Amino acid sequence: SWLLPRKQRIKVRPTQTQVEKRHLFAVEHQNSDLKKWIFIDETQVQLCNTGKIVWVKRGQPPPPHEISSLRACVNLCGTVWWSGKTFSRYEGYINQTIYQQLLASHLGPHVHKYRRYAVAQDKLRSHWTASVRQWFDDYGLKLLDWPANSSEFDAIEYV
Repeated sequence: SWLLPRKQRIKVRPTQTQVEKRHLFAVEHQNSDLKKWIFIDETQVQLCNTGKIVWVKRGQPPPPHEISSLRACVNLCGTVWWSGKTFSRYEGYINQTIYQQLLASHLGPHVHKYRRYAVAQDKLRSHWTASVRQWFDDYGLKLLDWPANSSEFDAIEYV
């Protein structure tokens, strides 16, 4: 079989503790109604590639190229749920103020229809401040104890 050049995708390697927490989370939520979940995440889009080329057999995916950190140029925040989505761009590093502004301006207009939904977001400190937790509570949304480095669980990662 022939080998073809492919670029590796970048993935942060989880720790053993993170892998164990992901497993426990999956077991706990295996029967949950994902139609009542809201997924929120930010991403930093690289404007240049890694230049790493690997050779793979036809029909095979390229192996991931694991790194410890990633620098980026464009910051995006996205929210997806079963029947909707919002996306926005923001400047600088995410903090409590920017995050609450993004929630209010992009999720706020829709959230009244989704009381008692579960919210999956990562563990950034700015996502778990008292005022951010209060914002979710005011709208009747339940924050999930989302395990770190669990992109495989996050629906927004597939958008």
